[in-house]
Amino acid sequence: MIKDKYIPRASERHSHNWCVPYATAVVTGRNYDEIYKVFNDTLDRRGLVKGVKDSETHLVAEKYGIDLTKRYSVEDSYLVIHSGRSDNMINVNGYDGVSNIRNINKVVTALRNTKLYMEENINSGNWWFEEDNLWMNYNSESDWRSRGSSPFYKLLYDRWLETAEENFVTRYYFVRTLGHMLVYDYEKDLIIDNHSKKWKSPNDHVHRLKHIKELIPVIYTDDFAPAEPSSRPTGVSERARLKKVYYNRVRRLCKKNNIEIVMIGSPKNWTEVRFMRNESWKVAEMKPKTKLENWTPDWKVAYEGLKKFGWK
Repeated sequence: MIKDKYIPRASERHSHNWCVPYATAVVTGRNYDEIYKVFNDTLDRRGLVKGVKDSETHLVAEKYGIDLTKRYSVEDSYLVIHSGRSDNMINVNGYDGVSNIRNINKVVTALRNTKLYMEENINSGNWWFEEDNLWMNYNSESDWRSRGSSPFYKLLYDRWLETAEENFVTRYYFVRTLGHMLVYDYEKDLIIDNHSKKWKSPNDHVHRLKHIKELIPVIYTDDFAPAEPSSRPTGVSERARLKKVYYNRVRRLCKKNNIEIVMIGSPKNWTEVRFMRNESWKVAEMKPKTKLENWTPDWKVAYEGLKKFGWK
């Protein structure tokens, strides 16, 4: 098992932290760059990995002794067991609320209590069998009807009974929303992803209103080996060191030529850098090609650009 509230070290080589590699780094106890390299070595891509298909989510985790193949889809009040190409659905979770991140504890609790919920409905008479059909009373005492194809739901009922509890009762869960993946700690009721980069209460998370599409229990097998404890590097990273070096070079070059550096935006979220002379002459400017959050200037590019324009 990983250390409580483990937070992967963010990438020191890339300007990104993609959601599935980041989630995998969380549950394996590794840093992002190590896991991202394994994704690039494992997946068949022409270039660097930028997105991971649902069918590829488990491929790197299994190399570390983690099983992510048990998938349970969440659609309104339904829980789904995947079987081949089809989604087999039966209302067995007993939770009829909104299945969003804010309510994830209730959704996961419903998954964990599925067999108990089924047993209670059978014992109370709300569900009953006639030949090979499963019937359900789900509206009122006067409204008795089956939920679609009765033999079909009997098949799903039997399949749930055969599902081992360790396949859906775990501490950690991958949580898939539309186009995104998070990790949920059921014991601590905390959630983390590549956007927050810290464990937060689901109610405080930026994606708290996102609908939950799927729950994937994180199952640690006997082959799982915790990461060797390693001390964090002392001092600054090479990337941070070079950033400071080139910023100082730009600052000295601008001071020498009476050029003012004007930063537009806010720290860690700049939108533009202008190099002004005499308050009216814009010597140069630097901005992201597209609107990006957390954009910071590349001072090496700025320094080389100013030199190229003839400033010494």
